[in-house]
Amino acid sequence: MPEFTDSLESTFYKFYKENFNRIRKYAYIILKNECVADDIAQEVFIKVWEHQDWLKDKCKLKNFAYATVRNLSLNLLKHKAIEREYAEELLLRMKNKNIVLSERISSNLYYEELLETINISLMKLPERRRQIFLLSRKYKMSNREIADTLNISVRTVEHQIYLTLSFLKTIVS
Repeated sequence: MPEFTDSLESTFYKFYKENFNRIRKYAYIILKNECVADDIAQEVFIKVWEHQDWLKDKCKLKNFAYATVRNLSLNLLKHKAIEREYAEELLLRMKNKNIVLSERISSNLYYEELLETINISLMKLPERRRQIFLLSRKYKMSNREIADTLNISVRTVEHQIYLTLSFLKTIVS
């Protein structure tokens, strides 16, 4: 803690009265923000008080004060730039995640709607054709297995699947 003496206090007070507005204006020129410039000016005078040896030489004191304003202001600008970059990066990451999520939701919704359309369309088919198609696609049976199960020719199975796929293409497109 600095030693407190009347002469140091009066020198500090005089320097404060003569230079506070100039130091604040200098900070404002760098920062373009009055409130922040006020804070920086206050910080400068705190540092002057903490380093009272500067109070003994007015020329060095002014240089110290202005160098401190510049350094504090530039450090603040660098810090704000880093915060801004981080915020932009975070926003971009969140936006990308939302796009991916949105695409997933959209594709899932599209898929669900497509399945629903196919199922409704299949209900419009004749019973035997629907049965052949479901055995082929849903139960993964080969054309030969379907033919044997339903006691029909493989060529009939192929033709019924072809007709069903043609019908579904017109529905979906």
